[in-house]
Amino acid sequence: MKFKCAVCNRVFDDDTEECAYFTDPDGRQQYLCKDCSLQYPYCRDCGIPEPLTQLTEIEGDYYCPRCLQEHVVECAGCGVLVPVGSSDLYCIEERENLQYLCGDCFSERYTCCAECGEVIPIAEAHWHRSALYCSDCYREYGTIERYHYVPDDLHYLSKANQYYPQIPYMGIELEVDGGDDRHETAGKILSQYDYRLWITRDGSLDCGFEIISHPASLYFHLSQFGWQGVFDAAKAGSFKSHDAGTCGLHVHMNYAALGRNNYERDLTVAKILLFYENNWPDIVKFSRRTSSQLERFCRRYGYNCDDVAIEDDAMDILEHAKRQSRYHAVNLQCLEENGTVEFRIFRGTLVWQTFAATLQFCYILAMFARKSSLTDVLNADFSTLLEFARLNKIPYGEFEGYLRVRKIIEGGDSNV
Repeated sequence: MKFKCAVCNRVFDDDTEECAYFTDPDGRQQYLCKDCSLQYPYCRDCGIPEPLTQLTEIEGDYYCPRCLQEHVVECAGCGVLVPVGSSDLYCIEERENLQYLCGDCFSERYTCCAECGEVIPIAEAHWHRSALYCSDCYREYGTIERYHYVPDDLHYLSKANQYYPQIPYMGIELEVDGGDDRHETAGKILSQYDYRLWITRDGSLDCGFEIISHPASLYFHLSQFGWQGVFDAAKAGSFKSHDAGTCGLHVHMNYAALGRNNYERDLTVAKILLFYENNWPDIVKFSRRTSSQLERFCRRYGYNCDDVAIEDDAMDILEHAKRQSRYHAVNLQCLEENGTVEFRIFRGTLVWQTFAATLQFCYILAMFARKSSLTDVLNADFSTLLEFARLNKIPYGEFEGYLRVRKIIEGGDSNV
C-alpha cells in the first residue's frame, strides 16, 4: 500500500520502506517516511510529531511547545524540567505559595515527619531516636514515647560500665502526674539525663508520664545517677508522685543475679515471696499504698507460710505465682518477658530519702534471700534485713531511717 509523507509529501510503499504514523488534531491518520520520522519525533504527551528543533527532550522523551507549557514544570531549586505526574516531582506549599521541586532538591531541603508524614523543611525538623519529626509530633512523641517502649540498646550503668550477669542491676519505673506541661517537663529531664533514662506514656495516669531508667547498680543509682535532679525538674513542672494518688514506683532486678543457676534463682524468688507474705503488714506500711491501690495495682498472693517446710514447698508456691497476673506486689510475668523480677508494690515518690530506702530494701531483700536458708527467711523481718545489710556492708542508711519514720522498727516519730 502506498502512502504520502505528511512532511515531505513523498509517496512511498510501506512494503518496501519502514514508516511511522500518528493521528492529527482533526482525527485523521497521517504517515511519515523513514527519513522524516527521524527528524520529527513524537511528542511524549500528545503523540504528534514535530520538528526536532522545536521539541524539548526531558529524560529521553520529547515534548512539543504546547505540551511543555501544559504538562511540564520547572524545579524551583535547580531549574531542571520535570513532567507533571513524575514520581520525581514534589509539590510543596510554603508560605501559602506552591512550588515544584525535583527529587534531588526535595531531598536536600525537605523531609517527611516520621509520625504524621507531613512534609517539612529539614531546617525545621527535630531529630529524635534516628528519625525526624515536625514540631507538633516532636512535642507529642519526641519526648514521651509510646507505652511499653524500650530502647534497642540498653545501657548497663555501673562501675564496670558493661553488663555482667552476676551484678544485680535495677531498672526503675517512676510515675509522675498532675503537672502543668508534661512535654516541656519531660524534655527538660531528657536534656540532662537522656543517656540514663527514657520517658513513656502510661494509661493509668491522668496527664503525667513514666520515667524509666536504664539498668544500673545500686551504687550507681545512689551516687551517680542524679535522681535528685530528676525529682527537682518534675517538681518544678508541678508534677507529683506520692500525692498524685495515681503513681507507683516499680523496681526491676535481673533474674540472672539471683543465683548461680536457674534452680537457685527460682528459689531466691520464692524466698522473696515468702518474706512478703510473712511480713505483709510491714510491707504495706513500707509501700505507703492505700488498700484500694493495693487491690488494683499490687495485690497480695496470700500464701500460707505455715505450709512451707522444705524447698519443694517454696517452689510449688513459685510455680503458682508465675501463672498469676502482673498486678501483684511482686510481678513474675516479666521473668519470661525480659528476665527480671519486678517489685511493684511501692507508691511513687519524689523524696530522695524514700526513693533511696526503696532501692536499698529491694537490693537487701534480694541478696538476703539468695544467701540465706529457707528457714532463716521464714523467720526474718525488717530488723533481720537491716542486720544483714550491716554485716555485708550494703548501703542501708536511708533504709534504716525510713523504717524508723514508718514505725516499722523502733525510733520513728514522724510521717513520710
